[in-house]
Amino acid sequence: MRASGPLYPGALYFASFETGSFPFPLASDSDLAVITAYGVLNDEGKRSERAIFILDVGGLVIYKNMRYSPSNLQHYQAIFEALGALG
Repeated sequence: MRASGPLYPGALYFASFETGSFPFPLASDSDLAVITAYGVLNDEGKRSERAIFILDVGGLVIYKNMRYSPSNLQHYQAIFEALGALG
């Protein structure tokens, strides 16, 4: 899956925070199109399940964890390994 093209018309609004704790793009998905496409819309249909997706510069998903738990240190290790693979 790539994060561009007709699958996401108007769904992503990127904002880059150069200061503070977010020196990377963030996305807003007010119409739930992206979380639906990524398969993480919760059972109530109101928000996403907690998940992590890492995309390369071309928009290709190189890592996903559909059941991310911030208390699981192995999840952090896998995220950092995926980020390291980006170079």
